[in-house]
Amino acid sequence: MIASLRQLFSRSIRARLIAMISAIVVSIVCLLTLVIALLEANILRHESDRQLSQSLEQSGALFTASSRIRGHQVNRNEPLRYHQQQR
Repeated sequence: MIASLRQLFSRSIRARLIAMISAIVVSIVCLLTLVIALLEANILRHESDRQLSQSLEQSGALFTASSRIRGHQVNRNEPLRYHQQQR
């Protein structure tokens, strides 16, 4: 099979030209696929970092609010100041 391909390429200029163009097209497609994959991975990493920081911020706010409410339930004489501090 390799011998017949070698013989075909040695005889036909059109076959060599088609093979070279095909190789160029395949290499360009592979390069563009790699670039797009790297860009999308970078976007995905930034979005996941943003969502993680947002989730941590929300969890911290929820924990702070629940601890203040629990503290208010323990000591009913102290007024709840959660709304005053958020402004």
